Amino acid sequence: MYRRKSRTFGLWILILAVLLRVFFVGGVMHLRNKVVSMVSSNAMFRLLLSVATGTEISQPQRQNPQVWVLHRAPAPSKVAPTIAPPTAEEGESISIQNATTYTISKTDAVQRQTPVSATDGPAVLIIHTHTTEAYTPSSGYEYKASDRMRTMDLSKSVVRVGEELAQTLASRGIEVLHDKTIHDYPDFNSAYTTTAQHIAQWLEKYPSIQAVIDVHRDAVEYADGTAKYLSATLADGTVSAPLMLVVGTDKGGLYHPNWQDNLAWCVKLQALLERENAGLCRPLNLRKERFNGHFTPKSFILEVGTTGNTLPEALVAVRAFGESFADLWELNTVK
Repeated sequence: MYRRKSRTFGLWILILAVLLRVFFVGGVMHLRNKVVSMVSSNAMFRLLLSVATGTEISQPQRQNPQVWVLHRAPAPSKVAPTIAPPTAEEGESISIQNATTYTISKTDAVQRQTPVSATDGPAVLIIHTHTTEAYTPSSGYEYKASDRMRTMDLSKSVVRVGEELAQTLASRGIEVLHDKTIHDYPDFNSAYTTTAQHIAQWLEKYPSIQAVIDVHRDAVEYADGTAKYLSATLADGTVSAPLMLVVGTDKGGLYHPNWQDNLAWCVKLQALLERENAGLCRPLNLRKERFNGHFTPKSFILEVGTTGNTLPEALVAVRAFGESFADLWELNTVK
């Protein structure tokens, strides 16, 4: 009797392991994260999950404390070059992937006023809704994965890219607040809501913030789920990850009075990016979702590279982005 019960128990454990294996390999990411967050605090369950999935499951932190860095820039270490504003022709030359039913005039966007105020305090907020997004590991940039192409190691995730951007902007005299808080773990579904709460808190504390850049890593894959490699080449011949600007709208029904200002800023920005490093940008992505773009008239998502890129390639790309962003900032600053 005891042996029969033991065999039955062992069979159920085997079935459970197989089901977990299938679920974790082919399941939906946010559901996997919920399961991990519920059971990974128990050592026995962590062991079972590790055996079933072939992935080491570590005990999560109970909460994600808000982590941030203020990059002060009392005086720029680089002098902005004399640069001409983007032209209507340059605006018309960029590609827009329009997922809305709105009719867009790129010329109107380029000609729309997008002033920047010269004020004290942080002017740009860099934040990460999907904080744990990571890149294809490369030599010297390996990391412990928390999920597929994700890590809790902020020095190897998209947060490292955000830090490079913050340093680039600060070197050009733009004061930056970089929020490094993990927003997508353990609850992936609430990431945008939690990020919105933090953006609102920062704007209340620092009314000087005029732009919010939500830095992501895009996921581009083949049909079998393997990462697709996309690249660009800078004007100096350096291989780079590609960039994509994502602008939300009110088409989905959410309040968003700033989306046309956000679009105008991004059209001008992409025009400058393409002037300075042709082919660096993928088509600008105009979406019906709001993506927290309603907080400022210069809010957007910056997708730096894809799952197929390495972190060094992403750092090359975001430095180039930072220089063009600073150029546009200087052009629009009201003195």
